[in-house]
Amino acid sequence: MDLNGIWITEIHGPYDIQSIGVLVLEGGRVCGGNNNFYIRGHYETEDADVQLTLDLVFYGPDRSLFGEPEREILVEIVGKAKEGIIRGEVYRGDNLEWRMQIQLTRRADLPLPPE
Repeated sequence: MDLNGIWITEIHGPYDIQSIGVLVLEGGRVCGGNNNFYIRGHYETEDADVQLTLDLVFYGPDRSLFGEPEREILVEIVGKAKEGIIRGEVYRGDNLEWRMQIQLTRRADLPLPPE
């Protein structure tokens, strides 16, 4: 499944429904962020199943979506892709109690490289 594109992310967690940033997915790689953190990682697909492994590095004010505030955490997103939307769960790899619903929505294709 081709997931290359620009995606927005929303979680359903301790702060209600919250837009948490933008992700760029391209060829198995992920990068993105917002005004408080940046994200880098990778993804795999099998049919409609999607798994993203993301390293979140916070540089803004202390605020954690996964328990204790930390400057860097590793999270996994496991979900299903359908018609430009990925719905699933996000969780911290070392603390499976902190699970939240997440939705990624594809907003744009990636630009073509210059000729």
